[in-house]
Amino acid sequence: MDRIAAALVAAGALLAASPAAPARAPTAAEQASLDSVLRRLQREREEDQKAPLVQDPADLYATGFAPLEEWKNLVEIIKDDKKRKRQERDKAASALIKRFQMEETRNVDLGKVNAQRREMLKDLVRLIVDDDMVGRECVHRIFQRPPAGIFSETPFVPWAPSDSLKRRQDAAKAILKILNQ
Repeated sequence: MDRIAAALVAAGALLAASPAAPARAPTAAEQASLDSVLRRLQREREEDQKAPLVQDPADLYATGFAPLEEWKNLVEIIKDDKKRKRQERDKAASALIKRFQMEETRNVDLGKVNAQRREMLKDLVRLIVDDDMVGRECVHRIFQRPPAGIFSETPFVPWAPSDSLKRRQDAAKAILKILNQ
């Protein structure tokens, strides 16, 4: 829409630049410049219509087009071991990592970013002790130290998706204690 307004302003400028005389047909040079502006706008409009719309919530979130608070949708994808495929759950985990890493490099309110990150991590802690191995692997990637993950709290609590239930329970308790400080 801004391009159309710019074209109208350009056309008005061309007409205003002509001497105040009764209406006349544009000169060949004026007509050529108007035609080129209109052709360029038409090309840009066609290109915009051809551009694929990003519909995947993971892609929207990872690229920053979705609000930061929409991490909850991706966490639900990671938690859903009944309907979601492994690839979709891995993609959701990668999108969370990418977005929070991107937010830390932007000029944004890091207090808000850290608060959202902590809430998301708290929501994911229960998957550490869950029977769902794919969910545990996704969460393990997220809970790694940067640059691989986004868990930057100290002290770091090491755990592995293949650890015994007791060890994972201890790790989950320690992580929650750190996140609740």
